Amino acid sequence: MAGKPLPIYRLPMQPRQRVGQVLVKKDRNGKLYIEGTRVEEMTPTGEYQILSMPNGKKYYVLQSDLDQL
Repeated sequence: MAGKPLPIYRLPMQPRQRVGQVLVKKDRNGKLYIEGTRVEEMTPTGEYQILSMPNGKKYYVLQSDLDQL
């Protein structure tokens, strides 16, 4: 499973405020993983996707970055 570091943002608003990055991996079935944990839910919000984790964390990533996986 290959991974790609994607930038994460504070909130889906302009101007973009990048707050870091996470390593996102996609398996052969199209499931996403962050830090070895499967992404529980993906919620589209305009040009962003909110990736929700089982531990309650949420990551805002650009849809265009996610499409490159």
